Amino acid sequence: MDGSIGYRSIGFARAESGITLFEEMEVKSFGFGDPNSTSGDLIPSIEIPQVTGESMESGDYFGEVTFTGGHEQTIVAVNNGDIDAGVTWADGQGNWEDGYNSGALRKAVDAGLVDGLHERDPDCPYGVAAGETLGFQPVSHDTCLSVIAARKSKIGG
Repeated sequence: MDGSIGYRSIGFARAESGITLFEEMEVKSFGFGDPNSTSGDLIPSIEIPQVTGESMESGDYFGEVTFTGGHEQTIVAVNNGDIDAGVTWADGQGNWEDGYNSGALRKAVDAGLVDGLHERDPDCPYGVAAGETLGFQPVSHDTCLSVIAARKSKIGG
């Protein structure tokens, strides 16, 4: 463990969609999980417009932008073909094909919803974190200052 903390916002699409690059998402449908989620809305809704030069409103860059209700719901919506792509969270550690080590993406892999399967039996920390972690450690308000600043910038305050 190197002492780092954090997780990633992960964009994904169905393999059958033919989408392999972000640029191929223009005019496609895109799903966020929850407007109160850092990785499922806040950070991607700030970073995506920086790449596209467009807002996150339906019809600007993406054909349709929708909220699915949560990370797992976004994965299910993409899997079912209800939306073309979406965003969820993962720790970014380990291998993509395994769903990384922990996060909503890993839960979907373990459930057989997306490709990849972890062979070990889950233990308590795995269940709490929705996957393996680099460990748990206390954090303070100062740890979250960058997220607080991002939220304030999004809501204008």
